[in-house]
Order: sequence, then structure tokens, then C-alpha cells
Amino acid sequence: MRIWYLPFDELDNQRVLGQHAEVHAIYRLVFNRGTSWKEWAEPKHRRDFFWIHNRIVAEMAERGSETLMGINAVERKREYERAHATWPEQEFTEQWLDSTGIQRPVKVSDEVIEAERWQLVNRWGGNFRGRVWKPEYEALLDRYHENGGCTHKLESGTEWLEDYGLRDDGAHKYLCLLCKRFIKIVDEPLEYWVEKERANEVRLIKP
Repeated sequence: MRIWYLPFDELDNQRVLGQHAEVHAIYRLVFNRGTSWKEWAEPKHRRDFFWIHNRIVAEMAERGSETLMGINAVERKREYERAHATWPEQEFTEQWLDSTGIQRPVKVSDEVIEAERWQLVNRWGGNFRGRVWKPEYEALLDRYHENGGCTHKLESGTEWLEDYGLRDDGAHKYLCLLCKRFIKIVDEPLEYWVEKERANEVRLIKP
């Protein structure tokens, strides 16, 4: 689970829907179970958390009204927001305030925003799929294509991998978390990258 820090109009449709579902999942963890989840579990960030939900609902409404025209689209968007958004001051006052009553926004650096945009470019396969184009993507898209696609490495040079289990021949599979489109196959002494959909099919002959 995650909360994207960049503007939601930069996400693709699938990730907009995913973000809404994950905000609800995080809410259940933090408020219903009392589980600590990153900075969002801190009482001083509760108001900011609920506004995250408002923003993603507004983005869903924006995309849902794109196929409509004129005043009908505007009213449909407002109806959706009224039905699904949460309003901290009215609905969650006692839940998000602690004894101090202090609320602070979560601070996000420019480096974090750039890193998230780079993740999106890699996960989109070098094509912009957000709703609103931002000029910052031009250099990132150029960089992606100059690299010949995802390098499967972070800025530090390390691979960002998740264990994806074993193949039926015993080879280990690791998902690249930068692009989430390729699997690293480790079949000693061989190591090679394969598209995720073909990870169980492509097999190299060992020397």
C-alpha cells in the first residue's frame, strides 16, 4: 500500500482507483485497528490524511465527467464529490485531533516527487498516461528512452526487487519494483530479465 505524494491528476486511471482503495485500507489500519502506518498514523497529520481522500475522490469525479459536456458534467462531478468525499471539520473532528489540537501537513521534498514521476514513467513503459501533462515529464521520458527502457536500478545503482517466488524448475523470480513490468530470473549461474507475462515461459540453456 502507498499514498502517492504527487498531484493525482498525474496518475493513470488504474492508479487513481487503486489510490482510493488504498486510502480506505490505510484508514482501517490506522483508525479501526490502531496500527502505525508511516507518518499518517501521527495525530498531527490526520486532517491532511482526510484531505488526501477528498483529493482522490475529486480526481475520480473529474475523470468520470470527462465524457459528459457542459453544465451536466459540472453538476455530475459535484454530486459525486458530495456523495463520496469526507470533510474533516464536519465528520472527523474528534478522531483527527489529539489533546494538543495541532495539525500539520505532511512535507514532501522535490526529490520525492521527482522519484515518483520517474517510477510512473517506468511503469507506463515510457508513455505518459496521466490526465494532465506536466513539463517535468519531458526530460524523464527522454531519459527512459535513452536508457533503452527501465534499467531496474535506483539512483543509487541498487536493484529494487521483490521476491516473486519460484518457477517450476526451481529458478528464483524477482519483480522489479521500479517498473513492475519485468522479472529477474536467477537460475544459477544465469541471471536475466524477462517480461512479467513471460516469466514462466522464457528459459535459457545453462552453459
